[in-house]
Amino acid sequence: MAIAARARIERRLIAAALLIAVAAAAAWLALRPSTPARLLVGVDDDTLKWTADPLGVVRWQQSLGVQAVRVWVPWSGEARPSGARLTELARAEAAAQKTRVVLAVFGFGRDTPTAPRAQARFCGYARSALALVPHARAVVVWNEANSLTYWRERRASTNRCLRAATTCSIAAA
Repeated sequence: MAIAARARIERRLIAAALLIAVAAAAAWLALRPSTPARLLVGVDDDTLKWTADPLGVVRWQQSLGVQAVRVWVPWSGEARPSGARLTELARAEAAAQKTRVVLAVFGFGRDTPTAPRAQARFCGYARSALALVPHARAVVVWNEANSLTYWRERRASTNRCLRAATTCSIAAA
């Protein structure tokens, strides 16, 4: 009888140990850090600039799985952002504290900063915009150098645009 009781106790201890091991494994699986996504999903959307509730836009975007937003910061030759642009950049900063914000600073073909003075002015504007959105994760310097809509010159335009972007990046560092 004592041997049978001892065998039952051993079986119960083994069952309890297995149950604890299974529970620990389940807890580890549930609580372990998830594998980071390999693909960053973002949108190009200026809506958050135009609303008094940019965080509402961010929540809506995040509910759709959006992890980043590119926001256009128009440039037409000015030295620094002013007027309504300051409000838009303040809203972009509020959003940048809750999601990844990428500022896209560019103008249209007529505003192409090909001369050194215009490039310096553009870089100063871009740096000022970035200073107003310190939580921005990245900046796009100009847009589509292969299109006359955004870049005035066709021949070697990509090289000039990249040279201007590099100069601006170095100056901002």
